[in-house]
Amino acid sequence: RVNLTDNSVKRWSVRENYEPRGLSVTSERNVLVTVWIRDTEGESRVVEYTSEGQLIREIKLDRSIEGAWQTVQLSTDQFIICHGWDDSSLHRLCVINSEGQIIKSYGRERGRGEGQLYVPHSLTIDNNRGHVFVADCGNDRVLMFSRDLTLLGQVQTRDDLSFPESLYFDSSSDRLFVGEFSGRVLIICSPARWVNKKTN
Repeated sequence: RVNLTDNSVKRWSVRENYEPRGLSVTSERNVLVTVWIRDTEGESRVVEYTSEGQLIREIKLDRSIEGAWQTVQLSTDQFIICHGWDDSSLHRLCVINSEGQIIKSYGRERGRGEGQLYVPHSLTIDNNRGHVFVADCGNDRVLMFSRDLTLLGQVQTRDDLSFPESLYFDSSSDRLFVGEFSGRVLIICSPARWVNKKTN
């Protein structure tokens, strides 16, 4: 954590066999860290810390959630998580509870067809409108969902996307920032206006 007032840095570490993959901040200003556990078959967990680095809880995820990338809080006891890497059998978005159990999911085996994702890598939420944006990295696209995982469509961009892997939504300016693997960043103003319901 960087204090912008005095540029001091607060560091804390996760367990030795944990590999951090994604970060987000909860409504309580806690930090959610999505981790892969080394030497397992893709097992992942969500670890919640205070902004001072004190452990609050660990959420052990359902075993079908392999290769989790990022977790975002939906409500006090619900989260949305994206998971799936090249060798994973499932590439999905899942709404989970605080016990790590799946309440609802979208996706199945990797692919580009209807109801499919290919390495959904990053999430961000427009809390004003209730939209969830997902970087579907392997399919070179950003999709927009409702909070209950109803697909609303694909966000259209002037330039073709190439491996979008990071997303951030700024609610004060209604802008979606899309970071690509190459380092390029696209800024999409009012992204909900640029959604095409056809996703293939």
